[in-house]
Amino acid sequence: MVYSMAMGPMDMMSRISLSTLVDNFFKEDYLGNTGPAFTKAFTDCQATIAALPKAQVDASSSGSTCTMAFHNVETDTLTFAHIADSRGAIYTKAETPLNVIKETEDHKPNLPAEKARIEKKGGRVVFDGYYNYRVFAKAGMYPGLNMSRAFGDLVAHNEAGLTAEPELNIVQLKDLRKEKLTLIIASDGVWEFIETKKAPEWLTEKGNGEGASTAVDISKCDALAKASWDAWMADSENEISDDITAIVVTL
Repeated sequence: MVYSMAMGPMDMMSRISLSTLVDNFFKEDYLGNTGPAFTKAFTDCQATIAALPKAQVDASSSGSTCTMAFHNVETDTLTFAHIADSRGAIYTKAETPLNVIKETEDHKPNLPAEKARIEKKGGRVVFDGYYNYRVFAKAGMYPGLNMSRAFGDLVAHNEAGLTAEPELNIVQLKDLRKEKLTLIIASDGVWEFIETKKAPEWLTEKGNGEGASTAVDISKCDALAKASWDAWMADSENEISDDITAIVVTL
């Protein structure tokens, strides 16, 4: 069995979430009932965060995304569980350009199912006039999140319809074994400027995002992270960057 996850931003709350989530998952029947094990692990993790004293962690307006993948080697099944916009993707072919055969969908508030849940729980989805739809409480212009699921963010959970229940995606890898498989899981800071289909191009010997035809080398994960960092610096005049976390696995 193999599991991988990406979470961000890595503040104190995220570190607590990480250890709690993994412990919760392995306490469940993760081999026999992987999906339900993920769901309970995520929701129990949120309950743990909500119960923490403010002196330890103030999660009222602080949150974290999360994507986790579990590979059951015996059944050759990979299960994604994710909330928000840290994305996971599986690619085929040992050489670039790789084909994206499965990727998680970012949890944005304007997605029909997400919007319906938010509104049913009393929240609102409003376009900010620039690039994003954001989640607001019925009572006012807060919290203004541009995602519809997350850990933490207690005000958004209590007043605006956010949830920490993960979306589950199951991939039967045994049906894809004619070609080499590569898994990338990364936080939203990576995907802000790098398209899902382009990400493996940074993991080659050439490693410059120009579609080099050499085989993917998972040890070059740092090159993908650096490409994201450089893009943030270029866009913000060297001032800001979102969380950058990336994991690359050969399946």
